[in-house]
Formats: sequence, C-alpha cells, structure tokens
Amino acid sequence: MTPGEAVLAARRSILAGTRMSGLFAAIAAGLAIVAGTFALRDASAYSLEGPKWSSGNPVMQLELGNPGRTLLDGNTSWNTAVAPALDMWNQVLDGMQFGRVMNSTAAVASGDGVNSMAFSSTVFGSSFGSNTLAVTTYYYRSSTMVEADILFNRAQPYDSYRGPLRSGSYDIQRVALHELGHALGLAHPDQAGQHVDAVMNSIISDRYQLSADDISGGQSLYGAAASPTPTPTPTPTPTATPTPTPTPTPTATPTATPITKATPTATPTPTPAPAVMLSPVPGSTFNSSSATFSWSAGSAASYVLIVGSSLNGGDIYNSGAITAHAATVNTIPTDGRTVYVSLYSNVNNSWLANKYTYRAFTTSATPTPTPTPTATPSPTATPSSSPAVTVSAAPTSIRSGGSAIFTISASAPAAGPITVAYNMGGSAILNRNYSLNGTPGQITIPAGANSAKVTLTVLSVGSLGKTATMTLQSGSGYTLPAPTSASVFMKK
Repeated sequence: MTPGEAVLAARRSILAGTRMSGLFAAIAAGLAIVAGTFALRDASAYSLEGPKWSSGNPVMQLELGNPGRTLLDGNTSWNTAVAPALDMWNQVLDGMQFGRVMNSTAAVASGDGVNSMAFSSTVFGSSFGSNTLAVTTYYYRSSTMVEADILFNRAQPYDSYRGPLRSGSYDIQRVALHELGHALGLAHPDQAGQHVDAVMNSIISDRYQLSADDISGGQSLYGAAASPTPTPTPTPTPTATPTPTPTPTPTATPTATPITKATPTATPTPTPAPAVMLSPVPGSTFNSSSATFSWSAGSAASYVLIVGSSLNGGDIYNSGAITAHAATVNTIPTDGRTVYVSLYSNVNNSWLANKYTYRAFTTSATPTPTPTPTATPSPTATPSSSPAVTVSAAPTSIRSGGSAIFTISASAPAAGPITVAYNMGGSAILNRNYSLNGTPGQITIPAGANSAKVTLTVLSVGSLGKTATMTLQSGSGYTLPAPTSASVFMKK
C-alpha cells in the first residue's frame, strides 16, 4: 500500500482435520473466531466479512508453479488446477469478476496492492501452524477491499480431484474456492449457528462446488450475473479514482478459523451449462489487433459475444445473437489495455454469462536502419533456426464415443525429428473421461514433416460435459509462439 492510505488488514485461514477412527476431528480449541455479518434471505444463509470490492476486476496473480507430477484430475500445473475456482465465482456474479495472470512471476508481498495466490512456508513471516492449509490476508480502506493474498501452506499434502475427500491429500481446488470466497468478502455461515451446506462453512466436507447459500452470499455483495436480451448493448461504466487520505500505518488483525470434516451431503442436481471460452486462453495477451474467439457448445441454443474496454462495456464488438461457436474480432486496440470479454449463452430461454479479461497487444515502432556501404559478399553458412510449433484441435466439440484430433504443426519441415512436450488440463480426467494415443506427454514430428497428430477418444462424461486442454511445453529444437494450447469440449 502507498504510505498514508487508510488501510486495515484481516486474515482468514482454513485448517486441516486430524484423522481419528476414520473421521476428521474438529480443531477448535484455543482459536479466536471473528463473526461476520450474518444474513438469512429466502432460506439462503451466508455470512459477510464486512469489506467488499467497489467495482472492476481484481486480478489474481497465479504463481503456484508445477507439482512435478500428474495430479489425480490429470493436471500437471497447480495454476491450471485452481483456475476453475475463479470461473465458478465469475459465472454467478455481475458487479465483480476475478481476472487472472497465469504462471505469474510477480513478487509475493503483503500490502503492495497486488493480489497473489502462491505456496509459502510462512504467512509473510509468521507461522502457519501445524494444521493450517491456507490463509487469506486482505486489506481494506473504510469498507472497500484493496488487496487480497491467498497463501497455501507448502507443508501440507495437496493434490487436485473432485468428489469425496480422500485420505492423505487435500483437494487444492476446493480450498481455493473457499479462500476466494474470503477474498470476495464472505465469512463462515456456520459460525453464526446455522446448519447449512456450503463451501464457505468452517467445516471441510465432500462439497467441491458452490452451493445455493454460497451463491446467495456472493450475489448479495455484487449482484447476479446479467441476463441480456438476444442483442445486448451494454453501456460502459466509468471507474472512479479514489483520493487517498493520510492515516496511521495499517494494522493487521489475525484470526484463525478451523475447518473439519462433516458428514457428506448429497450433491444437488446440476443446472444447465453455459458456454465456456476455449480460445484464446482467458487472461492471455493478444498478439495483434485481430483474434478469433472459440467456445464450447454448453447446453445453449444461441450465443452473444461482447468485447469492450470496461466491465460490461461493448465499445469494441457486439456479435448479436449467433449460433456459431466462434467469432473473429478485427478491431482490438493495440495499446496494452485490459480488454473485457462477455460470452452470453441462451439456455432454456434465459441468458447466462461467463466473463473474461485479456491484455491488448502493444505495438512498437520499427527503427529505420542507417544505410551502410555495400561490401563484397563472402560465402557463409546459412544459419539454422528452430521452427515455431503451434497446436490446434478439430472438432472442438464432440459427444461420447467420438474423437477429436490435436494437430501439432511446425512452421517449416523438420530437418530431424522434433519431440514436442505437452501436458493435459481442463475439467476432464485423462483415462477416465477420455484417452489419448501415443506416448503420454509428448509427440514427435518426423524428419521432413510439418506436423504430427494426437487422437483424443471420449470414454465417458457427465451431463454437463467436460473440457480437455492440451498445452505445449518448452523444449529443445523448437519455439512456442501463440497458440500454445487448444481445447476440446466433450458432452453426452
């Protein structure tokens, strides 16, 4: 924070249970509990911390790194494992959307105005404690959030999976979903004496998705996701610039709150799914003034793509209602600004929105070279350059029993074999929801060829469908310009 700002800090933590006779025991003794503002509306229970974000999209710097192994859900990156937690909140909120920077290298610090998600051995120099899984520290001015940092305890055994809790490891995605709720301004509803089924409870359970109570809490702060007309034309909303007032040094208020295992509850029937953006990767930077956006079918009958310079703005592009799963925008600014993209899906005659942020391409002037005297050329060897390798998928939406092709293409025929490394992410699980041919994690482009292919075959998916994303990894003998990833949406 800038010196002189009136800023306070608070801290929230999530704790692991201790295994006793096959159950997680409560760890509550000796812990101070700060109650939020409890609200009960239309049979929905939630608890509020007090502060909230005023407007705009707080950008989370995802810098958790790689686990060095394949996680239970098929991910090979902690960042891609937790990213869906941001999407779950974004899909139900209107007045605030989490942005993200994948694989960020920003410094992780407290009070710097940067929102970080990272592993750490301490809580900015303080001990986690033996049972703490993660801590959210947030700063606020009056009642306005200005920074939220989420630190995951490096000493805890994390993995990534859906469904019931598993012995010996903690699901990082559901912990991230809980901590992001604190970053929004939500507290623990069950600490107000309410018996509710919610991710935000202080008791860890088999729930790994937002419940109606969680959604009601978030929407009480930021409103429900908008439902536009078939050809929406949103009006950009200006963002006010706050004037800082000199005040004393920020005061941190640490509060630990326990999470223990409760009896599993039934998973509610899933709701119809809106389309999800597949390409370009949300949070990425455009490489020109033109971009082709492609998305999954979801369970929608039609779609609207809106691109603007502000949250809910449509000054750059508005597709109107279309049935295609892609649209090309040729008028994207090239000044490095944040670009806001809204993808609306018409599901059962209701419009559902997914919102994303990107960074505009920045052009740079090319200097005019100074002429030099012409010398008599002498024979030189032609330098060899590594070919650029990209990936694409076709088709991008398939049904159970079908197949799709990931094509890995080189910019020039390979002088020798090129082995390209890749990893698989997304909500689908390799060898459970789909299979791949060839050697897992790599594909070789033969000498003299321009491309090689990996075939994805759908095994089984649920009613909502799942996405498998191939992301190319750096290696020797090739370079990686965009696009470095491609996705396939699988449905029944």
